[in-house]
Amino acid sequence: MAITWAQRLRNLRETLGQEPTIDELVDAAVIHQMTPGAEISEEDKTAALFVQQKAQIGTIYANRLSDPNEDHRVQRKYYENVRNEILVLLDGIDDESYRGFAAHCGIKMCIAGGDDVVAKALLAGVRDETTREQIISDVPRFSATGGTNSSS
Repeated sequence: MAITWAQRLRNLRETLGQEPTIDELVDAAVIHQMTPGAEISEEDKTAALFVQQKAQIGTIYANRLSDPNEDHRVQRKYYENVRNEILVLLDGIDDESYRGFAAHCGIKMCIAGGDDVVAKALLAGVRDETTREQIISDVPRFSATGGTNSSS
């Protein structure tokens, strides 16, 4: 029997006795079957996992921006190329749980790259409250401000 994503997260929290980590959320997303009648495309799942991999690569470039032995201009260009690819991929993901997961990966990469404006814009696009709370708890800068503010 298929359960909703919210039910799966609730069960995961009860089993763990705490909030799940991003890796635990990834594992849950991979095995999750959508509620009957809700179609999820393989393209959404593949795109979300591709965003995760791209974000890991982008984070490597972002971390090199603080290395005095690296050419910062080149590393910034590589980082921005990956970021832009992620933004395009995110736009094509229709399933909210996969989109939220992919946005979370992109947000962490943007924070590493000092791209707070893009990170906040990505957070603003996350509609699932549970995912938003997880992101806010994972990103200390967002915790201090409560995430994004619709009036700003």
